[in-house]
Amino acid sequence: MTSSEHRLSENDELLQLDTAHLLVRVWRQFKKTWLLLLLLLALCISGLFGYYRFIHRDVYEAYASFSVSTSRQNDGMSNYNTRVSLKRLGETFPYILESGALKTVVREELGLSSLPVTITAKIVSDTSLFRMSVTGSDPELCCRVLDAVIDNYPQVAKYVIGDTTLTMLDYSGVPDRPING
Repeated sequence: MTSSEHRLSENDELLQLDTAHLLVRVWRQFKKTWLLLLLLLALCISGLFGYYRFIHRDVYEAYASFSVSTSRQNDGMSNYNTRVSLKRLGETFPYILESGALKTVVREELGLSSLPVTITAKIVSDTSLFRMSVTGSDPELCCRVLDAVIDNYPQVAKYVIGDTTLTMLDYSGVPDRPING
C-alpha cells in the first residue's frame, strides 16, 4: 500500500468517525430537547388550526364573459364604434359601481341592505371581450349578485355609454370551490 493510499484510508476512517461522532452528539442533543421540539410542533399545529378555523375565509368567484357590440352593426364604422364603446365600458364600469347606481339596483333586487361581495369587470386587451366577476365568501350569493348585475348593468350603463349589446360567451354558475384554496 502506498503512502497516498494509506492517507486516503486514514481520512476515510476519520470521516466515518467524525460522522458517527456527529450523529451521536445530535442524538444526545435531541434526547435533551425532544420535549421542547414536540411542544414547538404542537404550538405550530395549533396556530395553523386556529388560523384556518377562525381567520381564514374561503373566497368564491362567479364570473361571466361577454362580447360587446354596438347597436349600429351595419354602418362602416361598426368595428371602430365597438372598440370605442368597449373602451368606454372599461373606463366607466368602476365609476358606475362607485356611484352606487348599479349597487343600489342590485341590492334592491336581492333584498339586501349591503353587498358583502366585490364586483369587478375587466376588458381583455385589444378585443371586444369583457369579463365580469363577483367574489365573496358565499358562493350562492356571488352567483345571485352576478345574475342581478348582468340583468341590470345594460340599463344603468345605457345612460353613460349609450346602446351596447352584451353577448354572453361564458358563465360560471354557482362556484363549487374557493379560488383561494
